[in-house]
Amino acid sequence: MCEVRRSGKTKKVKNLGWLLRHWKETRSFEVSFATNNYTLTAFGDDWVFTTPYASLSVLHKFLNRPVFVGLPVAWLSADKVKIGSLEYTKLAAI
Repeated sequence: MCEVRRSGKTKKVKNLGWLLRHWKETRSFEVSFATNNYTLTAFGDDWVFTTPYASLSVLHKFLNRPVFVGLPVAWLSADKVKIGSLEYTKLAAI
């Protein structure tokens, strides 16, 4: 289930539509891994959006949408994450 935290309140939202409607406000992403599940966290100026992903390849396709290309992504799940021929190194912080 997707969630948005804003002004100390958490609200459940239906799907990624919320994030896509707020793409201009998105400043960075964080991807973490736990128990066979990836979590995408998007950060805006005054909100945090979180959603689970079961597939790394689907997550990668989402992050490569033209509106998100170029935004910082912190990969916190492992020292290195491989997607096809691409390899990402773990970042300590954004």
